[in-house]
Amino acid sequence: MAFVLASYCIGWQTSLLHSRRSQRHEQNLTNDIRQAIGRFDADIILLSECGTINEGLPPEFEAMLHRIVGPEFDVTHQGHYTAIVRRATVQVVEAPSLKGPLSPLPAHFCRLAQHLKVQIKDSAEMPIDVWNCHPPSSRVHPLTARVRQHILQYFAINSGPRALIAGDLNSSLYSVDAGLGGDPSFHYCYQHANLHGDIVISRGVNAHSVPCDVNSASDAHRM
Repeated sequence: MAFVLASYCIGWQTSLLHSRRSQRHEQNLTNDIRQAIGRFDADIILLSECGTINEGLPPEFEAMLHRIVGPEFDVTHQGHYTAIVRRATVQVVEAPSLKGPLSPLPAHFCRLAQHLKVQIKDSAEMPIDVWNCHPPSSRVHPLTARVRQHILQYFAINSGPRALIAGDLNSSLYSVDAGLGGDPSFHYCYQHANLHGDIVISRGVNAHSVPCDVNSASDAHRM
């Protein structure tokens, strides 16, 4: 049974909620999310870079998302991740939670991913591990080749036989494949003109990518 997952690194900070253009930012995000829901009939929407790592955004951000999606969806904001799930089509087997650390290096214990396990209602197929991951790359949190490999190995070890790994991996397709050791059980979903990190990794799930233009943050990412 088919279902739709939308993944988008929105690059929001608290300043967007409190700026003079906050209503404009909210309207842009509203348009993008409602496009995912209305045009693409998304069952799960994963948002990453919602604030800073492990701090996220203040409560008004989650309240704003509830206004956008309405009562048909559950919204869970954890760390700098948000999972939005359509109640009518998705059975949540394991509730969203932060998992990790993704790297054993002490300076990188703050690197976590949001995880939930879901099953599509009225489907006999096994549940799917869904991961929402955004490993920041900055002076404070440098994403070295070693750390990137740790993160990808974490998913290789901790993802079940059916999994989707989304978000913003801050890596090229070549780096992702190399980090997973060329494991043939993983398949990569992306647009040919994809922007850096806009890749969804699937394991044991027949998946493909479709384009979706967005403009609620910068030009750095696409849904």
